[in-house]
Amino acid sequence: MITDFSKVDVKRMTASRLGVNQNKQKPTIKETPFKELSANMQMMDTYRRDWDSLHDFRQRYRRTCKFHRGRQWDDKVLVDGEWMTEDAYIREQGKLPLKQNIVRPLAKSLEGLFRSETGKSVVVSRKPKDSKTEKMLSNAVQYVLDINKTREIDPRTFDFFILSGLPIQRIGYDKVDDYGRYDVVIDYIDPQYIFFNTDIKDVRLKDLRRIGQIHDVTFDELFVHFAKNDADKAMLRELYSGITQEEIITQYGLSPKRGENLNFYTANESHKCRVIEVWEKRAVNIVDCWDKADGSEFEFDGRVEVLDAINQERITEYKKYDIPEYSIDPKTGKKKREWLLIEYNETVGSRWFYKYLTPMGHVLREEESPYDHKSHPFVMYPYPLINGEVWGPIEDIIDQQKYINRLITLWDFIMGTSAKNTLVLDKRSLDGQSPEDIGYDYRQVGSTIVLDLANGAKMPVELGGKMANLGITELIGMQLKWMQDISGVQPAMQGQTGNSGTPASKYAMEIQQTTLNNRDLMESFASFRKDRDMKVLHTIIQYYKGKRYLAISGKDGDQLYDPEMITDEATDFNLVISQSMDSPTYKSWVDEMLKEFVIGGLIDVEMFLTHSNLPFADALLEDLRNKKEQVQNGELQPGQAVNDITQNFNKQANINPENLNAASEIVRQAA
Repeated sequence: MITDFSKVDVKRMTASRLGVNQNKQKPTIKETPFKELSANMQMMDTYRRDWDSLHDFRQRYRRTCKFHRGRQWDDKVLVDGEWMTEDAYIREQGKLPLKQNIVRPLAKSLEGLFRSETGKSVVVSRKPKDSKTEKMLSNAVQYVLDINKTREIDPRTFDFFILSGLPIQRIGYDKVDDYGRYDVVIDYIDPQYIFFNTDIKDVRLKDLRRIGQIHDVTFDELFVHFAKNDADKAMLRELYSGITQEEIITQYGLSPKRGENLNFYTANESHKCRVIEVWEKRAVNIVDCWDKADGSEFEFDGRVEVLDAINQERITEYKKYDIPEYSIDPKTGKKKREWLLIEYNETVGSRWFYKYLTPMGHVLREEESPYDHKSHPFVMYPYPLINGEVWGPIEDIIDQQKYINRLITLWDFIMGTSAKNTLVLDKRSLDGQSPEDIGYDYRQVGSTIVLDLANGAKMPVELGGKMANLGITELIGMQLKWMQDISGVQPAMQGQTGNSGTPASKYAMEIQQTTLNNRDLMESFASFRKDRDMKVLHTIIQYYKGKRYLAISGKDGDQLYDPEMITDEATDFNLVISQSMDSPTYKSWVDEMLKEFVIGGLIDVEMFLTHSNLPFADALLEDLRNKKEQVQNGELQPGQAVNDITQNFNKQANINPENLNAASEIVRQAA
């Protein structure tokens, strides 16, 4: 998906609503001059080399996906100078290539561990006494995560993480069709469609200077993202004149073959247009400024003459009120500057720029990064980035999976070629009977076979079919144990029943040990999510210019977002991942602690209901406040108020009769 983060064209929207004919407008897509086109093609070759350098990564990722899916005999082997799959090679030998997919259950266990420890993003201000703003921004971040369904796209991104080691998401600002408005958009991206400078060594991506994505879109999607009038549509049709607009059914339906046949310049489907998006960090002249008036530091993109003019205006004001440039501190005797001006220093800094290009180098859109965070919209976490390599943890257990499959196939072959209760007869004892007749009688229950053993004929012998113990079961068990040790996923984590006599404490310790074994994996993905949510926060502060209600679930639902409460820049806020408030265990623990506080007299019942996670807390709190107001106004007697609230409490909570007295006492204290 191409995220349109450009400013909303207000004139265009007004003209369309008023029915103004826009056919005579000039195209907004600028024609690319030949000189710039040549330079773009040279840069395009650089992007292609970035793409080609990730070929080995994509091959390993696809191979891991095959093992995860169950296609575990697709590796190629060289046989008599000819390459063939292991599946075909085994079948040529008359064997059946069997498999037992152990990779998928291990992956599901890791996914379950992730879903149980998702955490919650909480905004923390650097300045004290700013809890209202913190709460508002935390709700705003949670709201964006909710409308983008991150509870579903994050687990799928986690799948990319454990399979490839490269989770990628993108944060932009675009129109959300489901809601009919512009909002923050989060997309998760298949790592096969990404390219970047592959000489990165820092897991924090401090050395990332180029990143891009390939998009395959239909003409309608192309028009939506880049055209503003009919002239733009005509230009886009000309730029993609070789693309048919008739949709052709391909062989890639719900298949991984689409990713396997990716090409940098052309789309797989003939009716789709290839758009190449690239973000690059460039060196530009900047002016570092320090305003002594308020202590703020900022970068200025304009000319220094503007800053000089501002300083001159301030100097004029200082002179107007006879404020000297310097004063003498009576305590220290040192000179102190009274004229608070803007100090600046011309230097060179870095800026991110983006381009949307056709495969032939034509520019569809280009600009400096429109975001206040002055960076690209992608969030990426290369794992583990050791010695320049990136791979997923599932790739570590592929060899064990292959060996298990080979042992199972060998076992099946031995069983298929061994004797199975075969009856051996001397042909001199057939006495006119056919072997088929004797075999039929032999298989019947209670049958009698009469044989003539004259002339030295031998007694019938049954070959027992007992297979020699080759240790195959022990080898399979050893490989399974190795897979558990390598992946860190122990049987206790998978919900397998412990051995008879296993203490509960040991079983719990095994689960805890599994969590520790995968702590690095979970913490790394949590760091990825933190970076993602930080960009979400920056985008919210930049684009949420009006008041809006944030429809989120929980105690803080329907929270009003007021941009006027944000007086500082987004960089004055930090973001951390706190313990999840969505966990039933955590909610139960909080409610239990609040109840103890009420019994101990540390808080009243009104405060208890304010912070409780009980489903009836909000309704009961409102009823409690109404009754208190009626009692204070003399409209209701305290005893009647207690009875009414107690009945409502019993009805809302559906509590047991033995707990009703305790509830009545709590309500009586509140009244």
